[in-house]
Amino acid sequence: MADALAEITKRSAYFQQIEEDAQKYSKAITELKAAISTFKTKDMAELIKFHKHVESILEKLTDETQVLARFEGFPQKKLEALRTAAALGSKLNGVVSELTNWKVEPPIGQLLDRTERYFNKIKGDLDALERTKDEESKKFQSHNIDFDFHILVQIKELMVDVSSSCMELALKVDSPMN
Repeated sequence: MADALAEITKRSAYFQQIEEDAQKYSKAITELKAAISTFKTKDMAELIKFHKHVESILEKLTDETQVLARFEGFPQKKLEALRTAAALGSKLNGVVSELTNWKVEPPIGQLLDRTERYFNKIKGDLDALERTKDEESKKFQSHNIDFDFHILVQIKELMVDVSSSCMELALKVDSPMN
């Protein structure tokens, strides 16, 4: 039975493609294996840049899991931690960017509605992250990724800034002197 399965696998176009990928990208994957294993950072921009580099190589593979399984000792858990940290960093940077560029302009009713909807959306995400950040931080640190959770404070400060700007505009618009 094992021989029959091996023969079928050998003839499968899918498994032949995986073998071709393993050979074709062997040098790049071996270099990537070493780079991921030794990667260490405290800088979120560097983390995101490194993640993009890793993905630019892995996206070429027919089946990433099958190809990487042919490279003994490939740091799969660290790759997962890199992906998680990079995705979280990108998401939080996006929130910072959104809040930094928030347009505080009339009509005030629409502005307050839009602001409230956005704040409610990110508040849930922030609350969930506050509950899991210690666990996430330990997981990241075990892979030499020192994730900067101070960005959560920055986001909260920006939310206060946006709220203050909205209130200032509301007071100006509703002021009898205007």
